Amino acid sequence: MEHVNVVSIDENTRIVVDYSMSATCPREYEDDISVFCIVKHPKFVSIAEGKGTHNEALQDIVGKTGADVEKGVENVTGYLRKAGVSYVTSLAHGGVHVWYWDDDSLENSTAETILRQSIERYDAWAQGDVYDICVERRRTWTAQDNPNDTMHTWEYEDGVYGEYCDAMDDKEVKAIAIECGLLEDKE
Repeated sequence: MEHVNVVSIDENTRIVVDYSMSATCPREYEDDISVFCIVKHPKFVSIAEGKGTHNEALQDIVGKTGADVEKGVENVTGYLRKAGVSYVTSLAHGGVHVWYWDDDSLENSTAETILRQSIERYDAWAQGDVYDICVERRRTWTAQDNPNDTMHTWEYEDGVYGEYCDAMDDKEVKAIAIECGLLEDKE
């Protein structure tokens, strides 16, 4: 398998970046963020899963909208605005996602920032832009019958999985490895 990126630290240490094959959808662990999806079909507007406290009311609102996605989004965001709930909309897969903060403990600007970060993480996950970052050490092997016959391989030492980052940015990859304790910060 070809790696997404390999960052050389020194002649005996490298960081390997691969696509994560087991990244968990970020929606699984973001309890205070609810998503309400409005998707246009030829004759009606459908709504996708959501676990928020307002979703039942939002389903009723969209159910009365008919096939007009724009009107559905306008009605849903109007309801959330009147309820004092922070929300952000994003276009996705032929429809509109309305992301809202299901907790009134934060100021609107803070909640909106968190919502936008959540959308970025979700979009990265949906597009497969989630990575496993591993540190490998070079190991030298010597043939038992000939001490001059050596071979080098890279051996896995430690790693972190499901990282959202710019996999091609060597400085960012190295910073993640240091932050997660895979490497010592020598600077």
